[in-house]
Amino acid sequence: MISKTFAISKAFAPMKMTLSGGAKSLSSELTVASSLLFNRGFASGTASGSSNTKVVVFGGSGFVGSHVCKALLALGVDVVSINRGGQTTTPPWDPWWKDVKWVRGDALEPESWRTHLAGATGVVSCVGAFGSNEFMKRVCGDATVNMVKEARDARVQRFAFISAHDYNLPSFVLQGYVQGKQLAEGAVMQGFPNSGVCLRPGFIHGTRYANGVPLNLSIIGNPLESVLRSEKALELANKQPMLLPVMVPPTHVEQIALVAARAATSGAIPAGMISAWDIPTYAL
Repeated sequence: MISKTFAISKAFAPMKMTLSGGAKSLSSELTVASSLLFNRGFASGTASGSSNTKVVVFGGSGFVGSHVCKALLALGVDVVSINRGGQTTTPPWDPWWKDVKWVRGDALEPESWRTHLAGATGVVSCVGAFGSNEFMKRVCGDATVNMVKEARDARVQRFAFISAHDYNLPSFVLQGYVQGKQLAEGAVMQGFPNSGVCLRPGFIHGTRYANGVPLNLSIIGNPLESVLRSEKALELANKQPMLLPVMVPPTHVEQIALVAARAATSGAIPAGMISAWDIPTYAL
C-alpha cells in the first residue's frame, strides 16, 4: 500500500544512482512522492531575492538554464550566466536576456570564470550533453565537479544541480552520461551537504527553441504528465514495480527552474535529492 503518512523529510534522503536494483529505489521514491501528494500542509516557502543576491548559472542559454535565469530574475536576483556561446537572444520577443550578465566561458576551464563567483550566494549547474562516453562523463560530471570546488573556494553558500532520473539502463547504454551524473551528484552532496540540491527530472517539457524555432514539447508532456501523476498511476506503479521505469512523470521546465532558483537563493528547499515525482510539490 502507498503510505499517506510517510515522513516528508525522507524525500531528500540521498539515494545512490545505480544501474541495478532500480525497482527498490524507484519504489521508495514513489512512496515518498505519494506521501507528498497527500500531505501538503507543510510550508513550501518562497525564495526572495534582493539586489544583494547574486547567483551564477552555468549553461544559462540552454533549455533548462534559460528558464532558471528567468526564474531568478523574477525573484529579484542578480544573474550571471556562464556558457561557451556567450549571450543568447532567444526568443527576440521576450528580451529577458538583457537583464543577465553573460560571460563566455567553458565549465571545464575554471580560469575562464573563476573570478565571477566572487560575492555569489548560489550556483546552479545546468550543463549536460550527449556524445561519446568520455565526452559525456566530462561534461555531465567533471564540469560540475569543477564548479563545486570553485564555489566552495569562493565561499558560495548554496548549490543546485540539474541531474536526471536514473532509468536503470543497461551498463552499455549512455554509460558516460550516467557516470557523469553520479560523479556530479556525489560532488554536490559532499561539497554542500547542508545546502546542496540535486533535481532528478525525467522528460522535461515546455517550449524549447531549435535555431530560433519554438517547439512546444508540452503537447506531449502535459497529457502524459497528467496521467502519470494521477493517484491511479501511482497505485499501479506501486503494485507493479517492473512498470516504474516507464511510468516516470514528465515535469514542466518552469517548475524545475523555480525549484532550482529557490534552492540557490534560500533554505526553502531542503538539501538532498529531489525525484521526478517530487519536483512539482516544491514548486508550489
